[in-house]
Amino acid sequence: MNKKRKILLCALALIVLALSAILILSKSNITESEINLDDIDSMNIGAQMPDIIYGDDDKLIMKGTFGIIFFDLHTERVYKRVPQTALEDLGLHQPLVTVSDNGKNIYIADPDYLGGSTFRYNVESESFSQVSEIDEKLFTLESVSLYSDERYQSYVDPGYLLGSQVLSRNNQYLYLRANTDWSMKSLQLVIADVKTHKENVVSIF
Repeated sequence: MNKKRKILLCALALIVLALSAILILSKSNITESEINLDDIDSMNIGAQMPDIIYGDDDKLIMKGTFGIIFFDLHTERVYKRVPQTALEDLGLHQPLVTVSDNGKNIYIADPDYLGGSTFRYNVESESFSQVSEIDEKLFTLESVSLYSDERYQSYVDPGYLLGSQVLSRNNQYLYLRANTDWSMKSLQLVIADVKTHKENVVSIF
């Protein structure tokens, strides 16, 4: 009887662990099967450094040669991606990308946005639709030169390639940097504490 009871308890413990893992992944919106990052290892950053285009307490949205990626700040992992090929299929090769203030919609437009096409990507449904205008408030970040702006000199290492967008929140500065070999796989998120001047560096990929 004791042996059967031990086996039953072990089985129940395994079920509880499995359910807990499922709940954690569900909360973080991470579905590994939906993300393909195989091309990142050989990807070059290209003509423009990736940048943060949206951020809140849970996630960041970034744009770059990889397209658009979503980064979970709690698990420190990419959990969603809109690849560059998906944008090119819409005829958008070097688009302007902005995000709604609530982070629910991404607007992707031709550089000649006054005469070109604008598409809205709904984050929840993962679908594109063409729109004639942007009718909601957009999220804004500070566009700076991290190499020369005196406010950030104590936070940045000029030995890296640096992004041009800084997200300021909760007494922290967040920005992107990469190695000078221009490899996308070296892309990092820097979270600099304003009060302590300490940095937390996280690899994106």
